[in-house]
Amino acid sequence: MKIAAIAREEIHSPCMVGKDLAILECVIGELTAAGHHATLYKANRLGTDTLQECSSCDAIVHMLRGTEKLAFLETAAKCGATIINSTAAVKNCSRDRFTAILSESGIQQPSYQVTPTKEAPPTAGYPMWIKKNKGWSMHKDDVCYAADHTDAIAIFEQFRLRGIDEVHCC
Repeated sequence: MKIAAIAREEIHSPCMVGKDLAILECVIGELTAAGHHATLYKANRLGTDTLQECSSCDAIVHMLRGTEKLAFLETAAKCGATIINSTAAVKNCSRDRFTAILSESGIQQPSYQVTPTKEAPPTAGYPMWIKKNKGWSMHKDDVCYAADHTDAIAIFEQFRLRGIDEVHCC
């Protein structure tokens, strides 16, 4: 089989660029050892020329997250490419979507509260984790530990300054 392996965008690998690439390189090594031909593509190099190359492969394995890059994969799928790790599955891995899916499915999860950052943080329940609620982690501070309410106030302010309007507190 001819396989395209697409690395994750660096912006979606906070503090993990090398580790994420190493994982994909291991996958490529295993595929090659099994007799397949796998080619590594970097997310920042995807375009119309690579769309044709990737779409002509038997399969595409990837670590992509960004909306634009997922659209690239959806176009490749329309051209007949088999996508390993579907774009729908990746989209469902954003915190707001996967917590909704768990709730709708009746799967227990730790209690949490979604709070706009323009409001005050919860006054009880410390220590707690405060996490960016929408999209994927893109920054090392998208998940923060608050030992107490004072920590939470500072964390909410940092999220606001970064343009994040909603957080997941648990």
